[in-house]
Amino acid sequence: MSFIQPINPTLIKTFLAIVAVLGLFTALGGTATAAQDKYTLKAPSGISFSEIRGYEDWPAVSLTQNEEADKLIVANPIMIEAYKLGTPGNGKSFPEGSKVVKITWSMKKTPQAPFASLMPDTLVTVELIEKDSARFPKSDGWGYAQFLYDPTTDTFTEKGALPERAANGACHACHTIVKANDFIFLPYSKR
Repeated sequence: MSFIQPINPTLIKTFLAIVAVLGLFTALGGTATAAQDKYTLKAPSGISFSEIRGYEDWPAVSLTQNEEADKLIVANPIMIEAYKLGTPGNGKSFPEGSKVVKITWSMKKTPQAPFASLMPDTLVTVELIEKDSARFPKSDGWGYAQFLYDPTTDTFTEKGALPERAANGACHACHTIVKANDFIFLPYSKR
């Protein structure tokens, strides 16, 4: 007498279908969890993206525009408070812990507007400047980081790795033009 029963072919097909679906969910889940965590990125300056966590909700300081893109400049509460007290026009420097972020987008025509109007199109870069005299004594207390955004991969890379940024201190060298303003180009715009 045999206790082994033949396996039902329908049961085998159902089992294989379940395994295939679970494998697909696992594969898709693996892809989703493999997305970049921008907060793990670190610039050669030592500044990491995590130091500006929440920057998306920081108050606006100003806007700037060039031929290719527009930038929204935002600042953390420490720097916003200093701006409101008149820094740098009041002769004071920004306090330690001040942080400013420049978010750059390429622009496109607003399709719904019946007049000439531009709107943000593709994110280009997220740049940050941080006041920490202990960490950045060679650049008058300011540290800099720039991260390029790639919309095709939805990832950021550190801009300093590019040949045009290889020169040590390229960011601060530019900011020395506004030394009298504690190395910050834009004032807090009137509201």
